[in-house]
Amino acid sequence: MFSRLENATLKVIALGYAEIYTPVDPTVLHYEITVEPIGETLSEVTVRGRKLLFEQRTDRLVMNVTATPALSGNNALQVLQKAPGVLVNHQNSSISLGSRGEVLLMIGDRVQRAPAAVIFARLEAMPAESIEAIEIIHQPPSKYDASGVAGIIRIVMRSTSSTGTRGDLSLTGGYGRGPKAIAGLRLNSRYGKINLFGDYNYNLNYRRNTYALHYRDYKYQGTRYFYENNWNRSEDHLQSHSGSLGFDLELGPKTILGGGTSLSHSRGLTLPSSSQSAAFENGQPVTSTLYILESMNSSSNGFANLNLQRDLGAGGQLTVDLDYAGIRFTNESSLTGRDSLAGTRFNGDRKTPVKIWTGRIDHKLELGKGKQLETGVKGTFSDIVSRSRVFKNGGEEWETGDLFTRTDSVSERILAAYVSLQSQFSARLHGEIGLRFEHYSYRLETSLENLDVDLTWNNLFPLVRLNYDLDTNTTVQLSFNRSVTRPPFFMMAAVFMFFDPTFFAYANPTLQPAFGSTIRLALQWRASILSLSYTRSQNDIFFQNTVNKPRHLQIVYPDNLDRADLLSLELSTNSSLTSWWDMNGTLGLRYHRVEDEEGRPSVFTNDMMTFSAQFNATFSMGKGWLASIDGRYQSDFLLGDQVQYAYPYLNLGLQKKFERGTSVSLSVQDPTNTLGRLDWRYDAPWEGISTYGFSNFSEPQLRLTLTTPFGDERVKEKRARVTGAEDIRKRL
Repeated sequence: MFSRLENATLKVIALGYAEIYTPVDPTVLHYEITVEPIGETLSEVTVRGRKLLFEQRTDRLVMNVTATPALSGNNALQVLQKAPGVLVNHQNSSISLGSRGEVLLMIGDRVQRAPAAVIFARLEAMPAESIEAIEIIHQPPSKYDASGVAGIIRIVMRSTSSTGTRGDLSLTGGYGRGPKAIAGLRLNSRYGKINLFGDYNYNLNYRRNTYALHYRDYKYQGTRYFYENNWNRSEDHLQSHSGSLGFDLELGPKTILGGGTSLSHSRGLTLPSSSQSAAFENGQPVTSTLYILESMNSSSNGFANLNLQRDLGAGGQLTVDLDYAGIRFTNESSLTGRDSLAGTRFNGDRKTPVKIWTGRIDHKLELGKGKQLETGVKGTFSDIVSRSRVFKNGGEEWETGDLFTRTDSVSERILAAYVSLQSQFSARLHGEIGLRFEHYSYRLETSLENLDVDLTWNNLFPLVRLNYDLDTNTTVQLSFNRSVTRPPFFMMAAVFMFFDPTFFAYANPTLQPAFGSTIRLALQWRASILSLSYTRSQNDIFFQNTVNKPRHLQIVYPDNLDRADLLSLELSTNSSLTSWWDMNGTLGLRYHRVEDEEGRPSVFTNDMMTFSAQFNATFSMGKGWLASIDGRYQSDFLLGDQVQYAYPYLNLGLQKKFERGTSVSLSVQDPTNTLGRLDWRYDAPWEGISTYGFSNFSEPQLRLTLTTPFGDERVKEKRARVTGAEDIRKRL
């Protein structure tokens, strides 16, 4: 076969073997060639991959924050707002899952129980570059607190990945309706048996020209009244600092002692803003008022934790945890009359110190044959004192407002025990069966007469989750759980705010916990999941916006809804349309019905179908370039007794990744100026009352972010610890 070749060379190439070159002999018909394997020792191997934005797991939906450049330069609150089904309400500082109501928020393994304003400030100070993922857990395992009918949103923080020091630095600058700046530094250092870690975050956010409009229309004693209030916030300033330090010390081959402390301080100012109101009777103007509203909110928080973990062998583990949290929340506001009301001034302030102690013991035991038993006990002891005052100056004299000047002392005790069995029942069937018992006591002592509250509950919260594998790609899941939503302390024991002398929000010391039961059936095929769930809730907590007709006051206060039924159908899918185009989408259809009778002249009912769609597309353009676009649409939905509408939005992002993990990201946030826009309406024709309004806290933004790691890339990450103190703080 080589008879016509002269001066030719044969080259043999095989993967994993050395190349062979041999001259061609035209007289030889067959060659026997021996190749030698390549023997090479690599000093280091780096494997890099790209995560999907959304991952479906057995009990949760995971949103990988690092998978899309559109989230770079965001803070944690903005990231949450873009998670599937999550609604962030800036007016009342609430975070909810669609129509399911407010959720329990976890950062790491700590449930947040701080005042809503404190949580918002902390999330605004937390850069997206410090977040690994957002987990949405609709039916949490029994080891978690039973609070939260809607489920749990867990923010998973990034940790550095043995001796040496490793860290990363992220810097963000941007502009929307004011300048933005975020800085974050994380460090992890391991030497011998001790691991030290810490972080520092700074956030600066100036925002101008947000607004909220409120209207009320009602009939009283033959007269039709109409009233409008336009609250235009000229400029908001927020600055916050937060930092933490922690350690893990190996006391022995099976014992680790850990501890940590964190401090944070935030201060928000609302510069002089107009609150303009007009009143009409039978269509004729009666009064027109203009007030200037100013406010200051600050919070200082300190947390400490001590944690002992002991490996018992054969997969067993014992964890003992003690936490302390101290929080001080201060609010000051003033309302000053203009024009004909010149000289009229309302001043208000509220100071609230909080102390929380939490202790817990958790035990995990491997029983063999795919079975694992978890048991634990926990105690949480909270003491809060809230002092609020309102003064009115009608000229030369100041008068104390008896309605809002009060002192509230809250004492809460939660004692809990749980048992959970996770088992591989057969080759195809596996699941979890759990039971949690909680003793809950709440005592409110107030300076107002006849408003003291003393409540006690003993409740069981079961959980059953079964998974059956039809094949390697398909799983069917059936689950049931019962949960409770306890009223946030500030809904029961503090004044919120006033917009003008006839329109204000206040607390309700008679609020009851809400209980819910959920059954869910899901079919998962590869990266797609179709689920059908039904939730029955009693005493749902919501904000009622109604009118006190005899006093001609519009009042906003938290209340309980007798009953709510929610039927949800949802389809989520992740797919790679091409080698460079990944697409994630979620479609949802919900039927929601509410019913309420207590405290109303007749039974209130309402029901509604809601459709929602959310998508994210990521494009890999080669050479480290990544682009993305995401958006959401949702039709009208029910929240309590209100019909609300959140406007659709879009976000854009572009990212360039360099060697050794450095990246530069450009994000365009909310170019449609609709992300923070919300319409709402409450109609009660049998009472002759209608209240409605809309707000816009949207802010188109352009942000540029630099993230760079430094130090030894091989540093062992800090231990994943579960601590307990913070699982009481969200309700403050």
